Amino acid sequence: MRGTVTVAEDRSASTVEASIGPASITTLNSVRGEDLRSEHFPYVERYLTAGYRSTATREPAGGAWLVTGDLTLHGVTGPWSCPCVSAAAADADGGVRIAFHANGFITRRDFGLTHELVKEAGGLLVGRDITVDIDAEAIRRL
Repeated sequence: MRGTVTVAEDRSASTVEASIGPASITTLNSVRGEDLRSEHFPYVERYLTAGYRSTATREPAGGAWLVTGDLTLHGVTGPWSCPCVSAAAADADGGVRIAFHANGFITRRDFGLTHELVKEAGGLLVGRDITVDIDAEAIRRL
């Protein structure tokens, strides 16, 4: 994963840009992990990266920032917004580290992920939505 966070003096002008290689997806089940890296999902051989670029940030009531931007997954770019909280602290070297946590949902079909797995007893094995949890840390460069 790679990313850049720019924290502006006017916090609403702050930006986030991140990319991840879908091949890095891991699960606690090797068979499921291989399937998640197949053409059914991110299809790692065709779509080498997934990415996000913020277009707006605002602080609604409650303290969590709402980050809005463009998410690219499976070769499709679409809008995505999520709440984000952060905390900053000085590190041992005198720098500043900022931790971020964001979470939200995307609808698989909105990003071209249309593969359906049906259980033997009926019903879908793969849900309509994907939960996205992001935990990141940034170090302020002096």
